[in-house]
Amino acid sequence: MKSRLPFFNARLLGGLLAALLLYLTPPAAALTENGGARACASAEEAVLAWREEYLPRSETYEHGAFVYRRADGSYTVGRTYRGGRDSVVSALLRGFFADPLARLIGSYELVAFTHTHPDCPEGLHNDAPSVADVFLLRLPGIDEVYLVPYKRCEGVGELVLCTRPETWG
Repeated sequence: MKSRLPFFNARLLGGLLAALLLYLTPPAAALTENGGARACASAEEAVLAWREEYLPRSETYEHGAFVYRRADGSYTVGRTYRGGRDSVVSALLRGFFADPLARLIGSYELVAFTHTHPDCPEGLHNDAPSVADVFLLRLPGIDEVYLVPYKRCEGVGELVLCTRPETWG
């Protein structure tokens, strides 16, 4: 059956789909960025290594990345994306949809998402997860959402874990 649209055909659609997948798929090197070159024994250790690099950059904007378990059982943080003042949706979308390809390419399994919360005005807190942060736990493969607040209230650790309310500010 011939398409009614003169510019549409299967080759064009296939090419566009391939270009989109290449754009979304993190290159193998991206899966060893952000402290990922280290063989971290746990997801939390990988996120702490990532925190050292990205917390200083997060005064104004959120940064986010996915955490992967490698085939050898070690953990790494994938490519980091800069979001907006109150959101890091771009990281979530690009990383989440690229994950199936990343697993095929490098035997990586998605296990968590990490992101920063930028500085906030005096008297406000950013060391507790938002409703959207907690919602991420419903996505397949995301067993934990790590929050790295730019500022912390007294008694709040370096990492806030969405599954552990006792870590929240």
